[in-house]
Amino acid sequence: MGVVRDRAAIVFGQARQVVLSDCKAMHAEHSAKGLLGSGATAKKAIRIYKDRSSEALRQLLDETANRLQHRGRKWQSAMSDLETELTAHMQEAPAVLDPSFKLARLRGEGADEAVRQLISTASDDLKKELCAFRDGWTAPQPKRWYERHPIAYALILLIIGALITKAIDLLV
Repeated sequence: MGVVRDRAAIVFGQARQVVLSDCKAMHAEHSAKGLLGSGATAKKAIRIYKDRSSEALRQLLDETANRLQHRGRKWQSAMSDLETELTAHMQEAPAVLDPSFKLARLRGEGADEAVRQLISTASDDLKKELCAFRDGWTAPQPKRWYERHPIAYALILLIIGALITKAIDLLV
């Protein structure tokens, strides 16, 4: 497992813990409003999962962009690792949200299918966010080679300047 995958596993794990905490607060709020045994509880839980997952994904994308300031093989590998971890994280959604689903008293195939569809839509939205970043639409501009290697660039320019000077001396 790579560094990016390890970091993603940690950040998405923390996000799931925050989701559980947020859902408990939402349960209390819905209980007070008389909404606890309704589909509103399930929808709100899925929205919480998506929002917290999006925050975690944004953090991971920013951290990865800080570490990798170019768009080569390491970038592609890191983005692939993030996609793998995001997929695994979204597959955990039904298990993490199960207490909310039980409190919502979801019954029947229709309710289960609706929940699966909402989770699938949330997952697709997050993958689109990742793809837009990977492809450079929302990612920061990569640094050019000479910006990432200023000393090597300066030495190359110095050598080229010396060669040009020597060539001029030979011509004169």
